[in-house]
Amino acid sequence: MLIDTLGTGYPIIFIHGWAMNKDIFMPFFEKLDKNKYQLLFFDLPQMDENDHWEECIKQINDAIQDHNFDFFDIFGWSLGGHIAIEIYRLNKDKVKKIIFTSSTPIFVNKHDWEYGLNEEIFDNFANLIMKDHQKTLLNFFNLQLLGQDKRKETLNFLTNNVSTKSVDINSLKFYLSHMKKNNFLTLMHNVNCDLYLIAGEQDKIVPIESQVFMHKNNMNVKNILFIDKASHIPFLSHPEECATYLDNIYA
Repeated sequence: MLIDTLGTGYPIIFIHGWAMNKDIFMPFFEKLDKNKYQLLFFDLPQMDENDHWEECIKQINDAIQDHNFDFFDIFGWSLGGHIAIEIYRLNKDKVKKIIFTSSTPIFVNKHDWEYGLNEEIFDNFANLIMKDHQKTLLNFFNLQLLGQDKRKETLNFLTNNVSTKSVDINSLKFYLSHMKKNNFLTLMHNVNCDLYLIAGEQDKIVPIESQVFMHKNNMNVKNILFIDKASHIPFLSHPEECATYLDNIYA
């Protein structure tokens, strides 16, 4: 597994979400000062549906260790937020900040969590992926862009840079299964680093209520950026606002 880099400044590892790839960050990176940040990004490893979550995390962490960082921070988007928590857990002495973007400790509603997706909706989506992944991914992209001013432009970018890439169905199933069962609520409360949140108020995948809950109930959350007209990919739809937020964090 290879990690690409841009810039020479403070190292921040960017972790993408489900069914995407590292190219999702490229338009956002254009807004960031490469002298201020060293931007590290990679494709999530391809996994068989029967592989273990721990093996996935190990592959990612091993690739990070190859860079021999004395310190680094993490920007985790959607599913990438779950992976960010795991990487922090293995590097507590090196990670000072985690920026969670459109992410949540629990994606699917449970008896003690009501700020996620309905389980039936999640399961139906998973079944559709297996039947026609290209059509379902297109519908997934459209869902993420509901209400966006630049919806057509952003959808074209996603189609050209994500849909055209080969998709490993087993990997999609692997990550979906763990999105459904992962519960990082307790671990997020116990982290010993600063947490920052970026949230789109029109997000249909990670309800805004989950971000409000984390902001109110986690003492490590230092600040949150709510973007009124943003949905699930705020760094694509509102890159300037997200770049300014990042610059303020590292001012």
